[in-house]
Amino acid sequence: MNRKFRLLPAIAIIIGLVILPQITSIIAIPLPKTEYEGDVACVVDNEFEKFGKQPAIDIMSLNNKVSSSQIELYLNGTPILDHSHGYRIIINWNGLINWGWISNWTHINWDLTIPPSSNITLCFAGGISGFGVTNGSYNRICNSSGIPIFTERNNNSVSIVGNSIIFPFNQTLITTPKNPVDILVLTTYNTTRLEIDENNITTLLAITWMDSMKDNFIINLFTLMTLDNKIDFAVFMTMLVFLGVSQVIYLKKKKMVR
Repeated sequence: MNRKFRLLPAIAIIIGLVILPQITSIIAIPLPKTEYEGDVACVVDNEFEKFGKQPAIDIMSLNNKVSSSQIELYLNGTPILDHSHGYRIIINWNGLINWGWISNWTHINWDLTIPPSSNITLCFAGGISGFGVTNGSYNRICNSSGIPIFTERNNNSVSIVGNSIIFPFNQTLITTPKNPVDILVLTTYNTTRLEIDENNITTLLAITWMDSMKDNFIINLFTLMTLDNKIDFAVFMTMLVFLGVSQVIYLKKKKMVR
C-alpha cells in the first residue's frame, strides 16, 4: 500500500465509531425503553429554546403489561390530568408510523401518521384527545387484507398510580410481532410567559414543554444537535486534525531523510 494512504483505514474506523451510534439510535427499540431525566424541550412560539426539567411530562419508560392488558407510561414526576398537560402514545404493532406528517412542528397532522391497515393502540390523557378517545385508549386490529376485524374504545378509563399513567388495552388478538414495530410517545405541557423588554413593552409568549420517546423525534422536529452529537463531532474533528498533522510531520521527516 502507498504509505501516503496508510492512515486511511484508521480514519475510516474513527468515522465508523462516530457515525454508528447515530444510526443505531434511529432503529426502533421494543418496550420497555428508559429515557433520560431532565431532557424536556422548551418550545417558545414554535421555536426550540432549551432543554429543562418538567417532571410531570418527563418520560422515564413505557411498559407493555400483556398479562394485565395495560400500557404503563412511567414519568419522572406525578402526571397531571388537566387541560394544560397532554399524554399521547402511538403504537403500530405490524407497521411503521408515517413520520413525514409529524416532522414539521408547525404543520403536524396526527391523523395521517396512522397507516389504514395497521394494528394500532392509541392512548390519550390530559388535555388532548383523538380518534374519539378522551383519557383512554383505542385499539384496532386488521386482517391480512387490511380490513378492521376488531376495534375498541376505552374512554375515561385511565388511572394514575404513583408516577405512572395506566391505560387499558386489549392485546388478545395481537399475536405477532410480540413487540411493536414502531412507537411514539409525546408528552406536552402548555403554558405562557410574560416578557418585558428594555422599552417596557410586555409580550405574552406561548410556551410548550415537550418530551418524546424516541428522543430523536424532537431532535429531528427542530433539527437540533444534542450535546452527545457535539461531543462526538468534536472528538472526530480532533482526531482528524491529529492524523492530518501526523501525516504532514511524517512526510516532512521522510523528505529530510532523502
